[in-house]
Amino acid sequence: MRSRLTSVVAVSLAVLVGSLGFAVPASATEPVTLGDGRVWDQADVLTDAQEANLDAHLERLTADTGLDLWVVYVDRFTSPTSAEKWASDTAELNNLGPDQYLLAVATEGRAYYLSSDSSGPVSDDRITAIEQDRVLPALQQEDWAGAGIAAADGLADTRSGGGGGVIWVVVIVAAILGALLVWALVRRRRAAAGGSSGSRPIPLEELERQAGAALVQTDDAMTTSAQELGFAKAEFGDAATAEFEQAIAAARTSLDRAFALQQQMDDDVPDSPEQRRAWYGEILDLCRSASAALAEKARRVRRAARSREERTPRPSRAFSSCGPMRARDSRVSTPVSRSCARTTERTPSPPWRTTPRRPAID
Repeated sequence: MRSRLTSVVAVSLAVLVGSLGFAVPASATEPVTLGDGRVWDQADVLTDAQEANLDAHLERLTADTGLDLWVVYVDRFTSPTSAEKWASDTAELNNLGPDQYLLAVATEGRAYYLSSDSSGPVSDDRITAIEQDRVLPALQQEDWAGAGIAAADGLADTRSGGGGGVIWVVVIVAAILGALLVWALVRRRRAAAGGSSGSRPIPLEELERQAGAALVQTDDAMTTSAQELGFAKAEFGDAATAEFEQAIAAARTSLDRAFALQQQMDDDVPDSPEQRRAWYGEILDLCRSASAALAEKARRVRRAARSREERTPRPSRAFSSCGPMRARDSRVSTPVSRSCARTTERTPSPPWRTTPRRPAID
């Protein structure tokens, strides 16, 4: 089974508008509630074309193998800071089943983890091999989209089999394709109605926990977005930020509806289990759509700011010396000192790390 935390994690969505004429430090992100797509690029490291291509690749993985994969990019992991626990908590928050996988990447924290369930169809040894032989090389080259594609290809290879010939594979796939499509449709309908990825519905207590966490997350996202809208207006003006402002207004309407449903369940009038299940499902849908809309509009403003910054010439900067460098991994307690000659080259990035199923690779 995945490592799980039993306490409720109040998820704060860091919808930050990158560089708006001033430096914005990398944000730390708590476990997230996934949206409708398979890619969650909160770190804004993918172009629109890369994100669409990766999402299509993940959809093909599901169609070809029956395995689901989500890919999440954030700046840094927080609450918890362990890559394994962060990925497992995100999987738990989104009710991922044994045949569903999550690749979590902290682009600034330089940590990653491919979350899997030990009862699933892909063994831990194969997951480790995918991490180290496929995902890690792409991350070391900062090929963010390539890392997600590598994970998907690795999972696909585990299901391709080693014998029987191409004809047998085609015959088997053709025979079960209809069943797979029906299964996927039924599973998605159950998820929309509040059911789990398996055959049993999610307990009402778990739905209540998820809805509460989603309300907190979306409310935090609203506050952050309103603050960032003010910065964006000061930098770009009202016309350039009109869509962002409209997204915030629409998200506020959705959030108000979600809070009204929660208040209706908290009043003195008893509600049937069926009513509560339906309302919790609606709360989750409202919060997910609002969060996704806010994140998308914030990414557009951030990209506009980045494009504007790239068009502005910058003088080259020379560094006369480098102070002590500390290893990012908390297991290394002794700082590593390095003297640097006057140079315009940037300091090499620290090594990528993942929570090991066997010793970590530097």
